[in-house]
Formats: sequence, C-alpha cells, structure tokens
Amino acid sequence: MIDGLRTEFPELFALAARVPRPIVPPAGPLVAALYGLGARWLVGGLLEGVVNVSLTLATPTFETRPPIRETAALLAVAAAVSIARRSGGIRGALLVGAAIAGGEIGVLLLRAHRYAVLCPTQLNCPPIVEPPFPWYLIAGAVFGLVGVHLVSASGARWSAPLLAAAVLAVSFPIVRLLIEPFGQPVGADAAVKVNVIMASQLTAAVTAGALLGVGGRRLWLSVPIFVAVYVLPSFFYLRLWLSQRPPQPFVLQVEWQMLLPFIYALGLVTGVFLARMARSLRRIAVTAQTP
Repeated sequence: MIDGLRTEFPELFALAARVPRPIVPPAGPLVAALYGLGARWLVGGLLEGVVNVSLTLATPTFETRPPIRETAALLAVAAAVSIARRSGGIRGALLVGAAIAGGEIGVLLLRAHRYAVLCPTQLNCPPIVEPPFPWYLIAGAVFGLVGVHLVSASGARWSAPLLAAAVLAVSFPIVRLLIEPFGQPVGADAAVKVNVIMASQLTAAVTAGALLGVGGRRLWLSVPIFVAVYVLPSFFYLRLWLSQRPPQPFVLQVEWQMLLPFIYALGLVTGVFLARMARSLRRIAVTAQTP
C-alpha cells in the first residue's frame, strides 16, 4: 500500500523526506520524560491554536462533531512518547506515559471533588458525566512507540526548548493540585487562588524564557513557536471583539484577563532577553579579565 501511494504521489513523499526530523539529546529517564512533556505541550498547543484560528476564520458546518481535540491530543501524546523513547529509552517512554496518565486521572479527581463540593449547594444539580474512554491517549502512545524512528538523536548535552516547554507544561498542574484539594474557595479566597495561579504561570513563562536564552540556539524559530502557543488560542476572542459593530470599548478593569496570554508571552520574551543580556555581560567581563 505504501509503495502504491509512493508511486502515485512521488512529490508528496519527496516533500515529506525533506522535512527535518526532530532531534533530542540522550538523557536519563526523568529528564527524557520532561522532554516528552515539553513536546506534548508544544505540539498540542500549536495544533489547538492552528485549529482555533482555522475555525474562527471559516466556520464550517459538520453533521457530527469531528474528533478534532482528540486527534490533537493523540498527536501530542505520540510526540511525547517518541521524544521520551528516543532520549531515555523504554524507561523514559514508560515514565512519560505514567505522567500523562496520572495527569488525566488527577483532572478527573479534581472534577469529582469540585462536583462534590458545589453540588450540595445547588438546587438542580446535574448528574456527573461519565468520562469517555481515552482512546486517543492509548492510540497516541502506540503511535509514539511505532514512530520513534522519526526522531533523531543529537550530541547536545541538553535541549533548552524542550526543558523550557516542560517547565510550562508542569507548572499549572502542580499549582492546581496544591490549591484545589483544600476546597472550593469563594470571595476573597477565590481571588487569592486566581492570583497565585497567574503569578505561577508568569513565573514559569519567565523561567522558560531564561532557559531558552541560556541554551537555545535557534531563537528566531523557538521563540515565535512559544509565543504562538500562547497567543493563537486567544484569536477567537479577539475576532469576536473585532466583529462587533461598532467594536465595544475595551474596559481594562473588566476584560483584562483577555490580555493574559499576551502577558505570559511577553514574560517569556523578557526572560530570553534577560538571559541573553546576562550572557553578554559575562562574556564582556571574562574578556576584560583576560590579559
């Protein structure tokens, strides 16, 4: 079948052969799992952003809902498993698979906890929805193991983009797990919770930018990709605001949360700039001390 497709569409296969393969340095299972989580964050975020922009620019009509989010999650998990397998061997792949499965179970537990806390206070509490079978996660893991040959090994000591993405991937779940189990806050406590989450996200963005600035080689490519993952999902709200006739005035005190993706992206760029500036100053100091 593959040979027949290759005969019918030689240009397509030639173009696919010219696409550079992702490379990842060898590492221990834990670091390899972080690489995998970072790859999942990048691939999933890019796919979600591209699909969001596409559906916003042209709204298609479907008779049935296509599995767009599930397909994006499948490809993101496949990238995570492939990267971790190539970097840390089968133990790296198993560790990143356990981390992804644990994250999904944690989300379900948090939803059940929120339901148990909020439902008694509501008159007509809807029944809890049974989670669907995670076929896309299982299929993504299988595709990742099969497609590991598409990932190349590099001789670098570490991968700054993947570690930076890993910081962004694990920061929100960790903070959420530390906050959610203590109950559903209301009033001033809820405001404190939101502020803690936003501060942690901004700190993670600056830290990721610093990692890129310290060890990133092709910043002209990696930085726009990270910014796109932040900004593209917010395109829908921007288009909705611009589509109003006349556009409603932007009230900062009410709609300031729409700017959060741009603030996080700015924090990442700031981290890159500060790290690069520190490297330049260090080189100048070393040069000045050299006789």
